[in-house]
Amino acid sequence: MPRLKGAIPNVILRPKKRQSIKAHNIHVLYLFLLPAIVLTFVFSYLPMFSNYIAFLDYDFNKGWFGFGSKFVGFDNFKNFI
Repeated sequence: MPRLKGAIPNVILRPKKRQSIKAHNIHVLYLFLLPAIVLTFVFSYLPMFSNYIAFLDYDFNKGWFGFGSKFVGFDNFKNFI
């Protein structure tokens, strides 16, 4: 049988393993989640720290977020009840 130029040899071609590509794609998908996680933290969890001010005898001159203000507990809520 004559050999033809460019003929495919009689070898079974197996597909290349793509596991490294799959692992890389998963990491890329995690990067897509990063903005959603950051926005959830910024707009859901950071405002909870400002709720701490409700339990203080808050004075703006005593520091940022009232950390220098006196903690009074539920005394501020007695006025409502």
